[in-house]
Amino acid sequence: VFVNGLDRVKIYDKTANTFKDATGTPSSGNTLARTVLMWQGRIFLGHTIEGGTLFPQRIRWCAVGDLTNWATGGAGFIDLWDRADAIISLGTLAQYLQVYKDFQIVRGSYVGAAGRLVLYESMIDNEGPVGIHALSAELDKVVFLSTTDLYEYRGFNDLKSVGEKIAASLVSTIGELDPANVNHAFTVGSTDLNTVFFFFPNVVDENPPAAYLLLRTNNAWFRRDFTHHFTCGGTYKQTTQLTWDVAPGNWEDYTQPWDSRAFTALSEVILLAGDNSQMYEIDFVAVNDAGTGIPAKFATKDLLLPGSEVRVSKLEFVYSGPNLTVEYSLDGGLNYHPYGGTVSGRAILGSVVAHEDVQGERIRFRFSTVSGAFAFGQLLVTYQPAQPHL
Repeated sequence: VFVNGLDRVKIYDKTANTFKDATGTPSSGNTLARTVLMWQGRIFLGHTIEGGTLFPQRIRWCAVGDLTNWATGGAGFIDLWDRADAIISLGTLAQYLQVYKDFQIVRGSYVGAAGRLVLYESMIDNEGPVGIHALSAELDKVVFLSTTDLYEYRGFNDLKSVGEKIAASLVSTIGELDPANVNHAFTVGSTDLNTVFFFFPNVVDENPPAAYLLLRTNNAWFRRDFTHHFTCGGTYKQTTQLTWDVAPGNWEDYTQPWDSRAFTALSEVILLAGDNSQMYEIDFVAVNDAGTGIPAKFATKDLLLPGSEVRVSKLEFVYSGPNLTVEYSLDGGLNYHPYGGTVSGRAILGSVVAHEDVQGERIRFRFSTVSGAFAFGQLLVTYQPAQPHL
């Protein structure tokens, strides 16, 4: 069963290999919905338009095991009017139905009694996902993007912030997320890789050209800018093992070890739909993006000394990779300036020393490359207290 909020509810006919209108839905089939879910043997529709009338708080369900029967056999509907928020998405978490609204999350417990199919309880007020695809469901939790932060929800009356490290750069008043196209934001989560991608549109690009990647093992964040723009994404379990005999292209195109899990059957891959009608697969080992170099950069935290300014005179670190640009910032990362010149590329991991005296109330450093794989580690900063400049 498929819905998009624009066309009548559709079903896929495997025999005819085509999509067709669902039969038996209210208003003689003239029923649209924004979100759909199968739960407890029934199809649930959320945020419906029935006979041309909008019902943004409505949930409607069919009879058990019969998606053509929306009138008898326990079929019915409910309007969640406790708040004016519209329903964004329907989902499940553990044994519960979850109703995600603009600024509310409602939990549904299955009752199954006549006149009370589901008991609905408000779990979260004043927070909700920014769009139907802006949440990633895992076995015991949901991670979603709101208008204020990125949160983890486990089905109870509290939220855990997982985006405090990037919220200011994404959803603050100076953040990159474009409010006009916020419904184009989407997430793709992989339990195999233990990662979640949050794709977001900016004020320049209607469809997301960039994403923040959350590594769930230690809640570390990474920023990724792509060559292409995407409209949605998902995961796919490979059905067969890729061997040398059947691998497409040239052997030198494959930079992964041949015993990599990426080549085994049932390994999970992330697929993205480009706005150019092309499907893409994320290759976590590749050093270029469809032939275009992948830039890389990371920044340190601010270095502070209470009661005085701080003066940095030297950086020492271990590095290998292409040419590396080293910069410093005295204003929390708003503006960066060159530090010690460009570090020449090197093929072998080795020690690098950069010299320059810089002073301020707070200092952070940023390291960036234009493209190519790199390795970085063991950063040592030589600093001392300093009196403010007169």
